[in-house]
Amino acid sequence: MAAFNKINMFAYNLGIGHHIFGTNVHNVALSTASPGNNNSVITDITQITAAAGYSANGANAALAIAQAVNVANITGTNVVFTASGNNMGNAQNNVRYATLFNTVSPFNLIGWWDYGSAITVADTETFTVAWGATVLTITI
Repeated sequence: MAAFNKINMFAYNLGIGHHIFGTNVHNVALSTASPGNNNSVITDITQITAAAGYSANGANAALAIAQAVNVANITGTNVVFTASGNNMGNAQNNVRYATLFNTVSPFNLIGWWDYGSAITVADTETFTVAWGATVLTITI
């Protein structure tokens, strides 16, 4: 999986209570253009077209939080998108970025991953956002 890029506003939004891991629902959205670290809400990014198995605002990340000494680990199940009825993405609308965000208004972004090149997911194929052991670690 590509390296995690934290959104600049994430720490502030965490501090003022916008992100409650383990309680709030968090989604992964797929996009064509870099979300950029200075964006702050889901409407700041250009998602792929909601069609062919992709729904607007992506899919649930099913996150959980566990605490260790001075560290909070955010874990989650892999998010799988399945192309259905057509290719997910096309020459003008390819998947390249996966963006994690909170689904509670105002839909604050957390961070994003760059897959390095445009990806077209062919009909019936899957695109998996795989976290590994931990989605995100917050150290105090």
